[in-house]
Amino acid sequence: MANDDRSAADIDIEFPLVNFGGGSGGDQNAKQAMFDLTHEIYSPFNGCDNWQVFIFCCTYGFGKKKIRKPVPGKGTLPTTAFRGNTRDVMRAIAIAETKDLRVIKKATGKDGYVRICEEFAYASLNEVYKRIRTMDDDTEKSGEDVLNKMIKEMENSRN
Repeated sequence: MANDDRSAADIDIEFPLVNFGGGSGGDQNAKQAMFDLTHEIYSPFNGCDNWQVFIFCCTYGFGKKKIRKPVPGKGTLPTTAFRGNTRDVMRAIAIAETKDLRVIKKATGKDGYVRICEEFAYASLNEVYKRIRTMDDDTEKSGEDVLNKMIKEMENSRN
């Protein structure tokens, strides 16, 4: 079957495990950051799933025009966590990054939209974690305030 003849189901089937950097053979600091962000009381992501932190970090990295970083380790975030709208966000980021609509047909590989998003997420995970953990060096009252400040920064950097 030629690439252009693949159905949406075929494309979805190709969607890989997503790597945030903390999986097997990965960066233990990334693993700890992800754990803390989803488990510590100070974090606005407390009680959230890892994919939610991943999507925020990915959009933050893209929005702040971060340089993508290769992600160590293997993917561990399940494909089932990334459905519908979430995959659409990932595809939109990849289209904006590559200026190529065809990227949405390729989830896997070094030029796939998942890799692009993984690299943006990994490039910003440490900054997101540190800013929330330190309450932006004690300039904010809560993790939610830090998150809102970061969102405003992304909005301002794109204008």
